[in-house]
Amino acid sequence: MNIITVKYKIRFPRFNFPLYLELSKYHQVSWLLGYLNNEPNINRLITETHNIEILGKRNDVRKKFYGLIDEIKFVIKVVSTLKKKNADIIIIHDHRLAFLYPLLLHNNKLILRLYTTSVSKSKYRRFIWDMYKKCVCKLYNIYFIPTENDKKAFHLNKRKISYVIPSPLEPISKTKKEFKKIKLFYIGTLHNRNVEDTVKGLALFLKLNRNNNIVSYDIVGKGHKEDEEKLISTIINNDLEDIVHYHGFLNDEEVIPFFDNCNIGVAYVPITDYYTNVLVTKLFEYLQSGLAAIATKTNENKKVVTDINGVLIEDSPEGFAKGLETLTMNLNKYSSEAIADTVKEYTVEYYVKNHLLNILEDISKIN
Repeated sequence: MNIITVKYKIRFPRFNFPLYLELSKYHQVSWLLGYLNNEPNINRLITETHNIEILGKRNDVRKKFYGLIDEIKFVIKVVSTLKKKNADIIIIHDHRLAFLYPLLLHNNKLILRLYTTSVSKSKYRRFIWDMYKKCVCKLYNIYFIPTENDKKAFHLNKRKISYVIPSPLEPISKTKKEFKKIKLFYIGTLHNRNVEDTVKGLALFLKLNRNNNIVSYDIVGKGHKEDEEKLISTIINNDLEDIVHYHGFLNDEEVIPFFDNCNIGVAYVPITDYYTNVLVTKLFEYLQSGLAAIATKTNENKKVVTDINGVLIEDSPEGFAKGLETLTMNLNKYSSEAIADTVKEYTVEYYVKNHLLNILEDISKIN
C-alpha cells in the first residue's frame, strides 16, 4: 500500500515520525511537508520505504498575511505533487487550509487527521474556530481523531467514518528511575496552562514540610512573553531559584537528559470544559519513559493515571501541594518498568501492529 501523509509544519519530530517509521515496515510511506524544524539530521529518518519531501523554501513559518500566502503555495504544491503520484491513501494533517484538498483532489481517498478542538480561554475564539473546523469536516468522509469524544466535538455523524488514533509515541528514555528523591519535570507550552500554579503549589508544600525529599523542578517549554514573565516572577517571589529551573524551549535531543534524570512528570492543564477531554501527550511521554506522573483530574487523564503510575490532583496550588504529599508517601512503591507497562498499548510498535494496520486495511476496502 502506498500511503502519503501531508503536514504543513512539524516543530517536534518526536510527535510525528516514529509512528510512520514503524508503519513503513509494512507499507510505503511518504511525507509532503511545508516546514520541518528542530531536526538537524533529516537523513536518519529516510529509508527505502519512508521518504520525506519538504516543499517549503523557508526554515520557519511566517505569520499573518505572509504566512497565509506561504500556506496557499504549500497547498498548490501538494495538489500538483499528488496528482503525479499513485497514492492508495492520503492522510491530511489538519491545518487552516485543509478544506482545499477535497475540493481539488476528487479522485483520491483522503483522511483528515484531526487534533483537538480550540483550548483558547476566549469563548468567542473557541466558538469561531470550532465552527470553522466543523465546516471543514463536512468536506471529508474519513477521519483520524484523538479521542472518542471528538466525534461529538467535531459533529461527525454516523455517515462519517472515524477512527480513534491517539498519539502513539516512542519512549524517550529507557533509563531506570530511582524513586528515593523527587525530581520534578514539566515539558510543554506555557500558554494557557497555568504552570506557575505548580510553582506556588511546590512552595506551599515546602512550607508545610520542612523535612522533604524535593531535589529539583525542571521546566522546559515556551509561551507568550507574559506567560514566561509570570512563571519567572513566581519562581523568584517564592525564593525557589535553587530548586526550580526554567530552561525555555529545547529541541527533541536536548530534552532527553531530563527524561533520563527526572522521576516525576508534571501533566498540569486546567480542568475546564474545553480541556477535560483533550489528550495530554506529555502524560504518555512521562509514563513511557518510566516517570510517575502528577496530573490534573481531566476526563482523559483519569483514564490513564492509576496508583501504579502516579497521582491525580485538582488544578490549583493547593491541589499540587496535596499531590506532592501523596507522591512522597508512595514514592518507594513506584517502579519504572511497572509505570511504562501501564501505557504499553500507546507505543508505536504495539499500536501499529495491533490497531493501525487493521484500520488501514479497512480503509483500503472503502469505495
